[in-house]
Amino acid sequence: LNAKMLHTAVLLVVVLVQPLSMPELTMRKAAPRLRHYAPVISSQQTRQVEIEVDLGAEGEPKGKTTLKFRKLLSNSEIFQVELRLPLGMLIEVLDDGAGSIAGEWYQKTRVIITDALPGYSAHRTVLKGDVLRAVTAYRTVLVAPEGFSAWRQLTSYTPVGDPMLRRLIFRCEDASYDDVRDAIQSHREGNNVATLVIERSRFVSSGGEASDDSGVGSDLSSE
Repeated sequence: LNAKMLHTAVLLVVVLVQPLSMPELTMRKAAPRLRHYAPVISSQQTRQVEIEVDLGAEGEPKGKTTLKFRKLLSNSEIFQVELRLPLGMLIEVLDDGAGSIAGEWYQKTRVIITDALPGYSAHRTVLKGDVLRAVTAYRTVLVAPEGFSAWRQLTSYTPVGDPMLRRLIFRCEDASYDDVRDAIQSHREGNNVATLVIERSRFVSSGGEASDDSGVGSDLSSE
């Protein structure tokens, strides 16, 4: 080969083995997988939301009570719904971090609604991906008589009141599956209607899901 032909061959080899440019590499990267749930928002973005829940004449306390929540999802809304049992709702309880305060260990969880079965009250009311923030529950508590002096109880060291079934608010920040199931089931002893406080992402898909989810939750269809 003469010098000119050799020079041309070397250039051709360099062009063929030259790596792809960065834009081409970027286009060939796999598309990122969708998150199962809407992202958690940072502490700088948190906003406190107030929800007023009416516990009724059987409530402890009676009547309306105000609950305060900090949003867990980005671009979400918090609201309440009343549903008659059975709900037909499926949930999944996720680990949401743990820690220690003054030597006391705590575990935070997040209760995610993964589905609602057709033919039950939760169907088309709650959505896949909703976060259950709180639910009413019936519990037997000591109820002091009208006009009772709390100071008198404090100085006598004797609990005063009669055990009565009362409607309470159960917050789900550190709840287990059994906790949520028992809270919902307890309405069978009361008015059979549960109040749920829901946080929902504003990114709702065309299929009516508040977020993408590929898991299967635990069945609360009988509750």
